[in-house]
Amino acid sequence: MSDLDVVYISGLRLMAFHVVGSLDGYREIKEKGSMNLQAVLSEETTLKKLLERAGVTFDMPNKL
Repeated sequence: MSDLDVVYISGLRLMAFHVVGSLDGYREIKEKGSMNLQAVLSEETTLKKLLERAGVTFDMPNKL
């Protein structure tokens, strides 16, 4: 059992900021333009897909 298995996350609050970077040669930025963090985590973006593959998801409308 790892430390992450015993972390109580239902009361967890996360504060984040977004720095522009590229994992795809700036293709997504060229196609969609610069987006704020809420948009990046809500739309089908490279970062959102990468986080989902790692088991990290966000419910932006419900702030979860």
